[in-house]
Amino acid sequence: MKKILLALICAIALLNSTNIAKAQSGDDFNPNRISISWGDNSWYTAAMNVGGGIWIKMIDNKFENFNTIGTFTLSYNRVINNERWAFGLDLGYSSMQATYKDGKTDNVSLFNVAPTATCYYKKSGIFRLYGSASVGAMFDNSSDISPSFTFHFSPIGMRIGNNAIAGFLDLGYGFKGIINVGLQVGF
Repeated sequence: MKKILLALICAIALLNSTNIAKAQSGDDFNPNRISISWGDNSWYTAAMNVGGGIWIKMIDNKFENFNTIGTFTLSYNRVINNERWAFGLDLGYSSMQATYKDGKTDNVSLFNVAPTATCYYKKSGIFRLYGSASVGAMFDNSSDISPSFTFHFSPIGMRIGNNAIAGFLDLGYGFKGIINVGLQVGF
């Protein structure tokens, strides 16, 4: 019992000395990051609106209008490997409404769950360039509750801020939208 207590005291002292040294050096690195973002369009809506609705006209000419609120995403990431990589989980929500030519409407809510990986390939002061990819499952509010495949790929994104708070914008394709903007908080 004394050995376990001594080992616990040594571990606490070691962790505390690391935190004191980190605070004295001015290093404010926060490996855990939570972000909230909004994307301009889901990939479904982008596909539905290509060429002024050409795709809609090709599938039996039933739709009159197709609207969405965009995609809201809540993300958690853990930064590792000297701030080069981050791994985490994205939770996305989007709501769409289709109006048919016969006057009926269809409302669909989409929920996305996807593990994500981010690579920061350029760092300069408060500015970071990165790319990210997510692959996961999508659920909707229909009676069929089986998940379907979802993804998001952003070859380029920029993050401006420090380790405590930053804004970001990325360009990509997938469930988050073509343009995705948001705020990230580190802790």
